[in-house]
Amino acid sequence: RCRAGRAGDGDRRRQRHLQGRRAEQHAQHAAERGDHVPIAGGASENIFSIKNLNGWTCSRFSSDLCVIAERSDDRKQAIISSFDPLKGKGSELTRIQIHPKLNDWSLALSPDGTRLAVIRNVESAVEILSLHGDLKREIKVRGWSNLSEVRWTADWRGLFVTSVTPTGGAVLLHVNAQGEAQILRENPGGGYCP
Repeated sequence: RCRAGRAGDGDRRRQRHLQGRRAEQHAQHAAERGDHVPIAGGASENIFSIKNLNGWTCSRFSSDLCVIAERSDDRKQAIISSFDPLKGKGSELTRIQIHPKLNDWSLALSPDGTRLAVIRNVESAVEILSLHGDLKREIKVRGWSNLSEVRWTADWRGLFVTSVTPTGGAVLLHVNAQGEAQILRENPGGGYCP
């Protein structure tokens, strides 16, 4: 989703492409496993396997909850499960319906670990769901479409949302609970990842 860089000469582009492919393959292999890596160093330890990883997010404050999103085999759902970075994968929390041909959807766990913010596709509103998938609120971002990424603010009263502009640039927005958006930053030539 976040892409950066400018094209150089042909040899540099090919070299970067090969390096990027190697990094992608390494990341894909790492994404198939949930590894615990000690901060003090040492060997990593596999704590659970992951199938069709589509994202992960963790709470920040009173809750130690982390969740992963795995795409179902038919790609029509994102299966949201809890996980503990030390103990491994927990129980399935909910399933979110996703268009099977779309990869650009976004999920963020609230800082207190009680809700999920979801953008299902670029034309949708931001949905606030319970951890069991119940719709709690829908936030239509006034004056903006082409929404791509969502993250909670630290006080969990607002959201950071990115949007692609009609000219191909991107904006980083602060969105309140009423859907009022304030531009925090604009990038006329590329994207943002909050």
